[in-house]
Amino acid sequence: MGKVLQKTLILFVLVFFFSGCAAPLMESKPEEPRPLPLRVGVFPYYPPMIFKQTDEFRGAEADLAIRLAKMLGREAQFVELGWEQLIPALMEGRIDIIMSGMTITEARKARVNFTEPYLKMGLVTLMRAQDVSQFNSLTKYSGELCHRRSG
Repeated sequence: MGKVLQKTLILFVLVFFFSGCAAPLMESKPEEPRPLPLRVGVFPYYPPMIFKQTDEFRGAEADLAIRLAKMLGREAQFVELGWEQLIPALMEGRIDIIMSGMTITEARKARVNFTEPYLKMGLVTLMRAQDVSQFNSLTKYSGELCHRRSG
């Protein structure tokens, strides 16, 4: 056999051998399924906690939801609902969490679980000194005030 033919044969065997070895290395691994998004139920009418600005959800709770989703390796997906729809949507599995300035009440605790509060607010009423006598009883107005916001 000539030297040229011998070198060609050796080169052919080497190429054949290495191409067979390289095939498994070139195979792509199957993609891992992407984690499901964290569906965050919001009623975005409570600035600065949660509100909509140019079709984007903004505010402290929007920021917290995005960070929580990131910590879980997921993406936050905001689901805008009416205030009265939030708890039913959570109970039916249409959303994963609620982040909409929802206060903890006994009635709500009977239906859903709450985390430890991440914000405690000390809301107070302010009035002019000369109007104090008009508002001398909290019980007279508390029912009316509670029904205005519905939550």
